[in-house]
Amino acid sequence: MADHHSEPLPQPLSYLTLGDGDFSYSLDLCRFLATHPTATTGNATTCTPDDADQIAAAPAAVQITCTGIDTHRELQSKYRDVSSILNKIASLDEKRVAKRLNRKRKRSGKKKKQKNTCRSGGDDNDGDDDAKNAQSGLVPLSIRIDHGVNAIIMPNSTVAPTTAASGDNYNNVQRNRYHHVIFNHPHLGTESAARHRRFLSHLFHSVRHHWLARDGGVFHLTLVLGQADRWDCLDAASRNGFQLLYRGEFKPPPPPPPPPLPHAVNGEQQQQQQQQHEKRKHDALEESTQVQAHKKARQEGD
Repeated sequence: MADHHSEPLPQPLSYLTLGDGDFSYSLDLCRFLATHPTATTGNATTCTPDDADQIAAAPAAVQITCTGIDTHRELQSKYRDVSSILNKIASLDEKRVAKRLNRKRKRSGKKKKQKNTCRSGGDDNDGDDDAKNAQSGLVPLSIRIDHGVNAIIMPNSTVAPTTAASGDNYNNVQRNRYHHVIFNHPHLGTESAARHRRFLSHLFHSVRHHWLARDGGVFHLTLVLGQADRWDCLDAASRNGFQLLYRGEFKPPPPPPPPPLPHAVNGEQQQQQQQQHEKRKHDALEESTQVQAHKKARQEGD
């Protein structure tokens, strides 16, 4: 759903995930955005069903804030693999990626010096190629992870959640505004339709006035089949200044493409390498046969 005042979104785009349980969706989103540099137009008001199938990334740097309502301690007690998931998200941040690339370049530089001292005239670009392969096709991501964040901002709210993973405070998260706000499967833990109607009214109000960028943006809300009608979702959205862009089945971000081989070769090069390998095997076998024949002739002579 889009704010009525939405205009073409500026670059770079910013994303906010709300209410993520074990942060697995946030990880999938970060991976998708990092590996799809040309998948968007960056325009909120011209979103089509095809565009809505996958949350699009921008060619420029993308800012992502991943949040959940649980504190870091509560996460650790609820989800066994959450530490691994959070580490994987953090590893996609552009600063962490840059550090890894710098370490690779330094290691490859040392190897190049060692090889050059042993082999005169050698030209080895393996280290540079590895760095380029690691960086090619990746969109730089600026990632924040915040815990204890309530999606609904009430007047005179006294919520003061912890943010152990990032070290930032809740007020910093609330001061930021985002072009895309994502909340998947919100639920109050009860099947009361009346309570969820009130919840959605507060949610749309908070997203409009606290989370979405002031110049407009898109709110991606995922509900179980039938909940949107029972909870009067479209009515709550309209009363808070939103218009429906697309409604369809939930589709999580697709997995990233497989990484390229470190020393990928084309078909002709592969065939040449295979021929050279077969020739070396043949020459070694022929040499071994000649040695054995020579030994046998000497034995017979003796």
